[in-house]
Amino acid sequence: MAPGRTPPKLGLHACNSNDDDTWLTYRISDDYTTRNATGERLPSLEKREGFVYLMESEGEYKIGKAVDIERRRKRLVLELGREIEVLHSITSDDYSQTEWDLHQRFADKRTHGEWFALDPPDIAWIQSQERL
Repeated sequence: MAPGRTPPKLGLHACNSNDDDTWLTYRISDDYTTRNATGERLPSLEKREGFVYLMESEGEYKIGKAVDIERRRKRLVLELGREIEVLHSITSDDYSQTEWDLHQRFADKRTHGEWFALDPPDIAWIQSQERL
């Protein structure tokens, strides 16, 4: 898009191969800025029922989400090349939001990615949760 040119308004019309598709890049970056301007988590765009799990490997704890926890565990074993034990799972109507909430709760104990250095009281609290 030429500098200074206003991007076209998005409408409900079919685009053909002759349309200028640079509006897409503009809209994506514009939406990203808007959605992340608050610095806070926005509600899930699509709520999905599933599980938030607590797994342990070599003294580290992973808080993650999955619909099929055993399948996820097997994939992690292949990716990491080490055994991983499922300690607990929590049923959730919105597993993305629940996972994010737990990551925020234990943010000060994050070691990397979704891995945490949890204490026994932290583990006990997570294991006391059946549904979030």
